[in-house]
Amino acid sequence: MDNIIQVKKQTYDALKSTIFDNKSLVDKAKEYGISKQLLSFRMKKLSTIALQNIYEDLYELWNNNKDSYNDIEKITVKRKLLGMSQQNVCNRLQEKKYQISKSTIAHVETGRIKLSSDLKKQLFELLEIDS
Repeated sequence: MDNIIQVKKQTYDALKSTIFDNKSLVDKAKEYGISKQLLSFRMKKLSTIALQNIYEDLYELWNNNKDSYNDIEKITVKRKLLGMSQQNVCNRLQEKKYQISKSTIAHVETGRIKLSSDLKKQLFELLEIDS
């Protein structure tokens, strides 16, 4: 069994890569020479406090570097930092009477659909991103 420091480091690196670099947990697990299931299991076994500290570090990294991201990257990174799925974002916007589908959010994040100024305003407001 790996020690807790190594597990924390792997969890931090895996979360950082999935949030900021859009890598999958499968890719990170392959880098470590373990299965995605084992990586996920290790991440879930960390204490709530340890995970909270990791997210605080990632949030600080975001705050220090957010100006280097374009609008779509800001939306994607902040959504992942908040632990929101594309469906969560869609549901929250629909609660505000903004008609949008999950696939529209996905297409905006992948660059298939241009980000309209109205949708940008709604997403920045929902995700609390400074414009």
